[in-house]
Parts: sequence; structure tokens; C-alpha cells
Amino acid sequence: MPTEEKKSNPMLAVLSALIANLIIAIMKTIVGFISGSQSIINEAIHSFVDVTDQALLFIGDKSAARASSEKHNFGYGRDKYFFAFIVSVLLFSIGGLYGIMESVEKLHHLGSHVNPKDMILPIVLLAFSGVVEFISLQVDFKLAKSHRKPGESLWQFIHNTTIAELIVCILEDLAAVIGCLIGLTGVTLTLITGNAIFDALGGLGIGILLLGIAIILAVEFHSLILGESLSSGDLAKINEILASKPEVAHVLNIKTSYLGPETLLIALKLDIETESCSNADIINDLEAQIRAYFSDETVYIFIEEDDYDPEYI
Repeated sequence: MPTEEKKSNPMLAVLSALIANLIIAIMKTIVGFISGSQSIINEAIHSFVDVTDQALLFIGDKSAARASSEKHNFGYGRDKYFFAFIVSVLLFSIGGLYGIMESVEKLHHLGSHVNPKDMILPIVLLAFSGVVEFISLQVDFKLAKSHRKPGESLWQFIHNTTIAELIVCILEDLAAVIGCLIGLTGVTLTLITGNAIFDALGGLGIGILLLGIAIILAVEFHSLILGESLSSGDLAKINEILASKPEVAHVLNIKTSYLGPETLLIALKLDIETESCSNADIINDLEAQIRAYFSDETVYIFIEEDDYDPEYI
């Protein structure tokens, strides 16, 4: 669908997040081993999972760009959704479940006292990481803005968009910012009280957060892999185009599906009645108008003619 603002490449969000997460993951790992902080260790796991996720998105982007083949006539656009679904599985199993297991293990083996000095470095790193992740999140928001429809909220955009990269980056970076806040709270309370239970609870909170994000990602990409139809606004525009043609006596059926982030399938069944020109001319004109509306996407259009039957279901 054409927009007045030029759309930004969503892979820029992936690159931005990859660079930030790789640097932070290494720093968190070092500090985690030095301090023994469960919050930092869980955040390090989270960051390394994010790095792996972003690498998978690059693989998915390259795979989806392959030309159509004899076996896959409509191309490989949904490969992006497959690799993004793997991202949700990794986030759930390694980032979420493993982090929770490690935190529960630490809760069962708490030391009697924590040296406050061991918590200073984790606090500094979590604060720094939170700022870096927040900057990365702002990049995501800026890129998403060029793809959002007027009046569409961020959550509506995440639910409605077919752009896998932005869905993953926004939710992962949002989780990273919240995770840093949770970890910072746990480590700070441990510093103040000398009780390691707060650090362990912070790690547990991060694990639960990642489980929630992973479930949201899995639900969204499962739907996209199955094939989502066009939005109600886009369907309304197709109906408007059809209604503008007096030769289209009845619209018998409309079926649509996203074959990839920028690839659409539109199948129409129409009752066409005309004496002034051929039905082929009407069909060609309809296809031209629909393609003009979806000028930013690759569109496959199939139009079938049939007689109107009030008993047709």
C-alpha cells in the first residue's frame, strides 16, 4: 500500500540490535562470573539468545529473498516467519526456562551474606545496558513509525504487521529494557540489604518476562506461517475498487493471503455483466487498479468469472 513517508529497511533494526546485544552480552558474561549475580547471568543469557535470534533473522531474510522455483511457485517469503518462529522457541527454552531454572536453583542455595562490593559492578553494567537497549528500542520505534498506519497504536502494529524483523526487535529490545530494570532492582536491593534473595528473584523475574515475550512471538508467527489475510482497511479498498466498476454486478467471493512480508495473493470471484467492452478489459483494468494500490508489494491476482447465484455459499 503506498504511503507518503518513505518506508525504512526493517533489517536496520536487526543490525542495530545485533551490535548492541553482542557488546552487552560479552560485558554481562564477564561481570556475571566476577560477581556471581544471578540477575546479571540471566541477562547475559538473554543477550546471547538475542544475538542468535538476530543472526537467524539475517538467515531468514536471505532465504526469503530467493526467486520462486518450480516447487515453490510463490517464492520463499514465509521463510522469514519460520526463522522468526525458531527465535521464539530459543527465547522460550534458553532465555526463559533455563533462566528460571538457574534462579530457582540459586534460591535453594542462597549464601548467608553477600559482599556489597560485588554488586557495584553489576549495577553499573545494568544501568549502562539499559541505556544502550533503550537507544536500540528508539531505533526500532523510528523504523516502525514509517510502516505504521495513521492512528495505529504500537500494539496494533505488532499484531497487524507482517514484518517479522520489527516484531522481533521491538519485543526483544522492550524485554531487554524491562529486564535491565528488573535486574537493577534486584541487585540494588541485594546491595542495600546484603541478602542474595533479591538478586535471585530479579533473575527469576527476567526469566518469566522472557517466557511471556516468547509466547507472544510464537502466537504471532504461527499465525503468519499459516497465512494471514489482508487487513480490513485493505479489503475495504479492494471492495471500493470493485464497486467503482458498474460492470461488476456482484462480488461473489474474495480470498486473500500474505505469502511473505511484501507478497500478496488476491483471488476474486466476480459476476461481470457488460456489453460495451470485453470481460478481459474489465479484468485487466481491475488488476491494474489493485496493483497501483499495493504498489509497494508483489501481488498475485487471480480473477474468476461466474454467474450470480443467491443460493451460493
